[in-house]
Amino acid sequence: MGSSQECRPNLLSTFTVWPYLFPHHALCKAYAKDFARSGLNIEEWTVPIAKWFHNLKPYGLHTGQNHWNKQWDEFFEKGDVDSPQILDQLKNMDKQLLEQLDKIKKQPDLQQWQLNQIENMQTEILKQIEKINKELNLQ
Repeated sequence: MGSSQECRPNLLSTFTVWPYLFPHHALCKAYAKDFARSGLNIEEWTVPIAKWFHNLKPYGLHTGQNHWNKQWDEFFEKGDVDSPQILDQLKNMDKQLLEQLDKIKKQPDLQQWQLNQIENMQTEILKQIEKINKELNLQ
């Protein structure tokens, strides 16, 4: 989800039947045991994500070269990590996600319900960043 990625306008108009959000595990399930060893419960770190955005190829959250789980793969390749390092990584990923959503909001064929969902996702991601800051005592 690097900042160099752009969403093609015609992709958005394809997804008009997914007006719902569902919980996305920001701390991915594949590393649940690693997160638990650091004292983090993945169920406490979810944000609502629109289905059309979650799997939107090639720029969705779980698609493309730098997808969400790949970022966690690369993070854990570094070796043992602690809770503050994990939360700092999540915060950086959340900021990238906010940038990606801002790019999508600028697409000319964006429908109002999609804009509403993006704004709701952004609000929830910002809440998660606030939660991270509190956990890291960075208020």
